Amino acid sequence: MKTRTLIAAAVLMAAGLASAAPVKKSFRTEQKFPLAARGLFVIENPIGEITVEGADVSEVQATITKNISGKDAAAVEEGNRQTVVIVGGDDRTRIVRSSVPPPGRGEWDASVAWRV
Repeated sequence: MKTRTLIAAAVLMAAGLASAAPVKKSFRTEQKFPLAARGLFVIENPIGEITVEGADVSEVQATITKNISGKDAAAVEEGNRQTVVIVGGDDRTRIVRSSVPPPGRGEWDASVAWRV
């Protein structure tokens, strides 16, 4: 009887641990930004990596990957919705920025990787 109780408790604990595992998802987009000759391209990304490759082209091609982890699928979707890319400027000075709300949200976490 005692063995059954211990096995049942172990199964319940394992099921609880499995359901507590975070959900992770990546959201990838590609964007092109026109840029004049001798133009300036500025990336502000306080929440992830930036990889830059040079090319002799009239536009900047960017692959932006938002990596979101959360307690469940709903939290991941909320993290994706609130993690945004802001684009400003013109073809002489283009400014792009990754933005998330201040820390303390608790249910999800985000990082953004730029490859240009």
